[in-house]
Amino acid sequence: MDTIIEILIDKSGSMGVFKGDENNENKYLLEDGSTRTDLIKKMMIHEIIPTIDYAKKITIRTFRTVGEKYDQLEVKEIYSGGFDGNDIIDTINSLENPPLGGTPISAALEESINELAKSDYRNHDRKIILLTDGEENGKGNYLETAQKAIDLHGIPCKIFIVGISQDDSARMKSKQLAEITNGNYFNVSSLNYNKEYIKSVLSPLKTQVIKSSLENLTTPTDVKATQSNQVTSPPRNTDISKEPEKQSESIKIETPTIHKESIQDNKTEEISTIINQPEIFPRENRELKEVVEKNSKALNLITKQLDNLSQEISSLKGNFNNYEEQEEIVITENREVNEQVRDASERFLNERLKSKYSDRLKWLNENGESGADHDFEVLDEDNSVEYFIECKGSKGNEKFFYLTKNEWSLFIQNTKNYQIYFVSDALTSPEMTKIDNLLDWILKGKIYPMSFKNRKVKAERIMMTIIGK
Repeated sequence: MDTIIEILIDKSGSMGVFKGDENNENKYLLEDGSTRTDLIKKMMIHEIIPTIDYAKKITIRTFRTVGEKYDQLEVKEIYSGGFDGNDIIDTINSLENPPLGGTPISAALEESINELAKSDYRNHDRKIILLTDGEENGKGNYLETAQKAIDLHGIPCKIFIVGISQDDSARMKSKQLAEITNGNYFNVSSLNYNKEYIKSVLSPLKTQVIKSSLENLTTPTDVKATQSNQVTSPPRNTDISKEPEKQSESIKIETPTIHKESIQDNKTEEISTIINQPEIFPRENRELKEVVEKNSKALNLITKQLDNLSQEISSLKGNFNNYEEQEEIVITENREVNEQVRDASERFLNERLKSKYSDRLKWLNENGESGADHDFEVLDEDNSVEYFIECKGSKGNEKFFYLTKNEWSLFIQNTKNYQIYFVSDALTSPEMTKIDNLLDWILKGKIYPMSFKNRKVKAERIMMTIIGK
């Protein structure tokens, strides 16, 4: 079974510099000043093309809408033929940053679907890989387009989509479009070409593309035909938010069936000798050739899959080791900085609270870190504690802090008289936020007990993020 792959590359204005649009010119450039087209070229050359070198035919098209109202469709075939790595790379490198234009995703997909619908390709392994940074704005209906891919006769066609820093709406639509066809969606969120990051994002794409080819190669044709008529895609007016059924992960390579009488007098002969003597056993020889070719392709794909997995594991191991190496440095640096921030924050807060509570205020860390589960106390006339006060600070303007296990325990036991004062920019221009009732702030959504960024957190620490006042 041969593999036919269609690749569609977005050539809309945002993939370039948007020259001529005063509001958007240079708006979509990467951090290093390059364009999203430059990013796609690197992704194609270094990650995608080497993965699909087993394809019998590859067609690459660019798509956009042009004209005064962006109502003229332009889908241009820039490469079509067998796998020729040098020619394909030359073609990709020749891509220029596009002028202003729209994003007719549905129309571009229909071009590829119509090509793959040809009767010559019905029993081929068919795929579409779409690379775009936007969402449909060419008046097409991506759900109807997905249905056309599902309705193709023969072996099912899957759509794989790589999104380039798409917004939430575009990301959701792209994900639905891919999953309706049992394909996959991958989002490259970083607007910078970091080789390791791109490799980690596209690694699942490479794995899924090869997995799909293996499944088509090793599943009997009659089963695939049945599957194509029983796609889990929802009807047009049905909820499509559900995850498609996962296909079997198992791989089975057929073992050729050879009649004993065909080889009983040739036991010592090489199998290649039998294959190359069609006049002796024409039917058996043909079947054997087909099985050997099929198994050879399957083994090639399995080898590629193992290489992908090996690279992914190596990457993860490298990231882990890098994390471990950096962890000690970060902790060492933070101990010094944190002490400076703590001292500056508490001194700033002490001045503010002293003017309010006077002699009733007790600063537990005035002579150095006490190790207590809070920093200040406001005492009542009978010397009982009216308020337990925790001081948190940061050297920047991000409003997040940690509570230790003991601090959390004190808060839980004293929710009504436990207060937190957060001091941002403690070392330069301190500003204070008073959290008079932590529980109330959490319940009202003014504080989230989580981080909105990836952060390293020690054991027995709870992250808090302030989002309101």
